[in-house]
Amino acid sequence: MRMFEVLIVGGGVTGAAAAYALARRGRRVLLLEQFAIGHARGSSHVLSRLIGFAYPQRYYTQLAMAACQAWADLEADTGQRLLIKTGVLNIGDANVPYLHSCAANLATAGVPFEQLSTAELRAISPTCYHRPDHRFVPT
Repeated sequence: MRMFEVLIVGGGVTGAAAAYALARRGRRVLLLEQFAIGHARGSSHVLSRLIGFAYPQRYYTQLAMAACQAWADLEADTGQRLLIKTGVLNIGDANVPYLHSCAANLATAGVPFEQLSTAELRAISPTCYHRPDHRFVPT
């Protein structure tokens, strides 16, 4: 009889990631899933997901950066492209402290970003929704 060190119940994205990480570390893992591979009952069954770095808390930015590295490691292990980086545009009032915290955190973490004025944003996307009383500051 084969013995396992770790039993993981649930083969969704979190269970699969845990099983993969443990197996890479040489652990004997059994992953159990009640539904067939490719079922549509999980919480991550859509065609796209977003990994953003703009958080006011440094911890979340660090987690997102670690997630991107984990995706890169998985791509290297499988030889398949799994993550497509496209960039993110966050738009909000320039006076919102949340955006200032995000910008400061991005700078501290070394994540490249730009802050655009309304005129710069309109030059990039003239049809972008705007209100006359707001100045947009993407991070």
